[in-house]
Amino acid sequence: MTYAEHIEASTFALNRVFRWQLLSSAYLTALQLAGYFLIGRFLGYKEMGVYAIFQVVFRMAVSLFEPGMFVSLIQKHSYSEALMRQLQRRQTLLALGVAAGWMAFFAVEREYLTAHFPVVAMSMVLLLLIARGSRDAALLTRALRQRELGIAQMTGASFEFALLVSLIWHFDPLLVFPAAFLVRFAVFYFLCAYFVRKQGVQDSPGEPLEEHLSFARYQVSNQGISFVQGNFDTVLVASVFGLAALGPYNYASELSYLLFSKINPIFNKAVFPVLSRYRYDGAARSHIVGEALLSHAIVCLGLYALLYANLDFVVAMIFRDPGGYILEFSRYICIMAMIRSVNNLLFSKLLALGESRKLLQWNIAVLIFNYAFIAVIYFTGSPMTTFLWLNCWVSLVVLLYTAYKLSAHLDHAAAVWKPLLRFLAVSCAGGAALWGLNCVAMPAVVTLILGGLVLLGLYTLFFRSKMMRLIRMQIV
Repeated sequence: MTYAEHIEASTFALNRVFRWQLLSSAYLTALQLAGYFLIGRFLGYKEMGVYAIFQVVFRMAVSLFEPGMFVSLIQKHSYSEALMRQLQRRQTLLALGVAAGWMAFFAVEREYLTAHFPVVAMSMVLLLLIARGSRDAALLTRALRQRELGIAQMTGASFEFALLVSLIWHFDPLLVFPAAFLVRFAVFYFLCAYFVRKQGVQDSPGEPLEEHLSFARYQVSNQGISFVQGNFDTVLVASVFGLAALGPYNYASELSYLLFSKINPIFNKAVFPVLSRYRYDGAARSHIVGEALLSHAIVCLGLYALLYANLDFVVAMIFRDPGGYILEFSRYICIMAMIRSVNNLLFSKLLALGESRKLLQWNIAVLIFNYAFIAVIYFTGSPMTTFLWLNCWVSLVVLLYTAYKLSAHLDHAAAVWKPLLRFLAVSCAGGAALWGLNCVAMPAVVTLILGGLVLLGLYTLFFRSKMMRLIRMQIV
């Protein structure tokens, strides 16, 4: 194939996957915001802290097991029943080990286990469900069946929301929220299994079994370390300030990472399988990475700038925050989430290019640094704001190093980074405009809408062709 043919083929595949990811993510985000509104109205700070532990278990399950060992099916694009049995066996053993570790933790925290046993039980069922169900979700991702994945995600989220609004008025909200969440993933994985059985999976020869297992082991280790690394702030807050502080901190994180958690999977699930197919084609590789990074910057970082400029209004609209803790934490965590969203995207690109072992080594180094950092904060008694401020700078250093490592894989690195530097310059002007709007006395809703229009106008002015493609739901 010629250079132009490679670019055209990769562009078509990427745009087709991107559209369904975008549509399903927009729908899920709307339902999640409605869910946050209910949480903010029905749970106090301490109850938020209890539910936060359930969510930590969920996030660990997603980090380790979605797709978990099955990531090698997506990256290497080969399949056999023997390979699937080996991956499934290792995933199951790992899930049982993780569940046993959590039960040991809850046994130590006997007071929490006794007072909230139903929540603990549902968290363990959810963990095992994700470990088992991710197999079919990975097979759909491998086949670029984003339409079916989107339908399954939206259907599961709809079931969750319907249960919330129908049961929360009659039963304990602290039980309704995790139960509805569990039903959501049960429906999602049931539909994934149905779609896989319907279309079938053909054997596809490829790399040896040991190469699959080695890649998958490194990736699961990477994800586990990334989870521990990404949640070390939760460890600090819970150990020093208790559940009453963990509740508002967790929901400040939920709000701040909402854009990250919805937008990044769109790009990762769209780009990862396509980039891995073209990982040996230097021209297509650089083209995919550059276009995906610029699209992500316009969508995700633009929305983060708008959110940060209007945090007071957004927090007050969604949560009851009488102590102002959610707003205070959000001012720092929002910046951290914005930086980490870019770093996560770069990590995904390196993983698609086969760098799972080097990423593991880097993650171990960052993990050691982070927990040494926790020890310093803990023993010096530094305030939480100092911890968060320093954490933002640490995240930025990690981002710059990851960008440097990715550049080594790009045949046309200058063509990738130059548009992004231009985007940063335009965003600085947009940030100044948002600050100016906040200085003018006007209703908060008007300020939010005008800020969005200003950013939209600037990005359209300087990135017109890219904006037109994004409006047509084309990532490249």
